[in-house]
Amino acid sequence: MQAHKKKQRIVLKIDEQVPNFIESDPIRLQQIVNNLISNAIKFSYEKTRIDIESYYLTESNAFQVTVVDEGIPISNEEKMILFKPYKTLESARIINAAGPGLGLYMCRELCH
Repeated sequence: MQAHKKKQRIVLKIDEQVPNFIESDPIRLQQIVNNLISNAIKFSYEKTRIDIESYYLTESNAFQVTVVDEGIPISNEEKMILFKPYKTLESARIINAAGPGLGLYMCRELCH
C-alpha cells in the first residue's frame, strides 16, 4: 500500500532453484523481508523501482533475499554504520523522518 501511494513499482523475481519449502523460522524470515522492503519503500523517491529477488544457494544450502532500490545514495562512511543500533543516516532524514535506527540492525541480528 505504501509503495502504491508513492507510485513505486515493485518487481519480484524468484529463482527457479528456490525450493517450495524452506526450513526456517517463518516469523523471523517474514520480519526480515518485511523490514527490508519497508526500508526500500520508505527511503526511495516517488515513481522509482524496487527489485526483490530470492535465490537458493545450493553450495551453502542457504536462502538469499536481495532488495535493491533507487533510494538515497549512501556514502562509504554511512555504509559502515548502516547496521549498527540507534544509528540513522543524515541523508535518510532528508527524505523521510527516520525511526530510531533499529530496523537494519535487527535484520542483521536475526540473520546471525
